Amino acid sequence: MNNATCFNPSPALRAASAALLLLIAAACDRRAPEPVPAATPPAPAAKTEPDIFDAIRVSDAAAFDAWIADPSSLINLRGAEQTTPLIETARYGRTLFLRPLLERGADPKLADLNGHTALHIAARDGRTEICRLLVEAGADPVAADFDGLTPFDLAMMMGHSSTADYLVEARARFLARPVTETVPEDTAAVIPEAILLSTDFRTWTSASGQQIEAAFIQSVFDMVVLQQPDGAMVRIALNRLAPADQVLARQLSGIDPHALARVRPQRVTAAKKTDSIAADIGDKKGWTVLESCRLLKTGSNDGDSFHVIHDGKEYIFRLYLVDAAETDNAFPDRVKDQARYFRLDEKDTVRLGREAAKFTTSVLASGSFTVYTRWEDARGNSSLPRYYALVETSHGDLDELLTREGLVRQYGMPIDGRDADRKQARLKRLEQEARSQGVGAWGKLSETADNR
Repeated sequence: MNNATCFNPSPALRAASAALLLLIAAACDRRAPEPVPAATPPAPAAKTEPDIFDAIRVSDAAAFDAWIADPSSLINLRGAEQTTPLIETARYGRTLFLRPLLERGADPKLADLNGHTALHIAARDGRTEICRLLVEAGADPVAADFDGLTPFDLAMMMGHSSTADYLVEARARFLARPVTETVPEDTAAVIPEAILLSTDFRTWTSASGQQIEAAFIQSVFDMVVLQQPDGAMVRIALNRLAPADQVLARQLSGIDPHALARVRPQRVTAAKKTDSIAADIGDKKGWTVLESCRLLKTGSNDGDSFHVIHDGKEYIFRLYLVDAAETDNAFPDRVKDQARYFRLDEKDTVRLGREAAKFTTSVLASGSFTVYTRWEDARGNSSLPRYYALVETSHGDLDELLTREGLVRQYGMPIDGRDADRKQARLKRLEQEARSQGVGAWGKLSETADNR
């Protein structure tokens, strides 16, 4: 232990020392004052679209010329909803802006979020000259939007007949291209050099050498349906056509689901029209007649139920007396019941339903038609009400056309009255004829019946 004397400061000295230490610590911990932030100017509001879209919208030629002359400008620039300057030019009808855009390489095949190309927009608004310029620049006149509608369909739905007429011609030229499908060497020499529009009348040759002039309508269960210039329907098994015509029929079946809709009017008017019992029924008290109706093509349309536009208002109608097969298996019990009627398996029954939907679209898309209804509730899954109706077209009553092609069964909401009895008798006769001729579903009858 160290015996040295320990220093023991007085209380006053200790207090003074503590105060000094606090002052030293405070001095050591002193920080530079925080800088006062400078006032930040507000950020400019972000523009949702580039200036070129505004220039097109208000037809600002000076701004457009400056933009198009700038080599750094993106000609296929995407704006709101994936629109492009070319699409907006078609939307606002800026014909003077169209050529410079196309010359700079604007792509007429680009589509917006709805699948609409500039040609769809121009056709919908009846801008025939813009349609012509777009087609000449390479726009696809048979391209479908996300609702399955082509520019022609939109023009027809909006009543732009002159635009629709031009698009029919443009479509014919577009499809008149060399056949690229590989075919057997022994038939390649006689394959037509161009794919015809399905409504073009041409000479069809059977395997035995017989020939007829007719337009292709559709192919159901490998049975090809043709229409002669006088309106008469001709049916022939695909394998009974000459090899070259078999290839052509397959190609046309895939190209044009609206075949009957495009039959040339001058050829149809020469045909003898079937007298319409629907008109006789609809003439009675309690019925409403809706003339000049147009088909509204939607994904929910099928063979016996479809959306219709009349006088600017949308309706859903379901045919009386007949029932088309389902187009999918959403209602399996219904499909099984239909399969028993047609004596088909369930897969072929659904296939039959899809063919019926194509046929109905073909007929109703051909032009205006007349609906007769008593506004009876046909129920349905849509938010719009659905009503039972009879439909008269320029080709005949829709229920009879479907029955003649073997695409529906005699089943559904009945109608009372003497004319209704005539209608049902005619439908039964037409179904018997379809059965005997092996048309539509009945063409599969012998194949499936033997396996049951």
